[in-house]
Amino acid sequence: YAFLQHNDIEISNDGDIIAYRSVRNDFMDFHTGTMDNSVGNVVQMPRTLVDDNPNVTCSSGLHVASIGYAKGFGSNNRLVKVKVCPSDVVSVPVDYDSMKMRCCKFEVLEEVSEGK
Repeated sequence: YAFLQHNDIEISNDGDIIAYRSVRNDFMDFHTGTMDNSVGNVVQMPRTLVDDNPNVTCSSGLHVASIGYAKGFGSNNRLVKVKVCPSDVVSVPVDYDSMKMRCCKFEVLEEVSEGK
């Protein structure tokens, strides 16, 4: 719930969490360069591979964030809006004022703007 307290996090009509993600200009993820975050795609990984320990700062998992955090992540990037079902949330790291979370699945809704 700490993640949801940020004023730029929305809840969709169907109860999903609306968050943001910074991606490379080609819509691939920064870390592996293998996950396509193009609009309309569903990005997922096995839940067992997502770190569920909120005390670990940077770890494995699909990361989504508040818009303020996502805008400041990476350089030469794009910003996308994503939808996460609450059952796909694995952990919210306690660092960075709970502005990011790790999940195992999200749907890319739209490109919000170019990042930096």
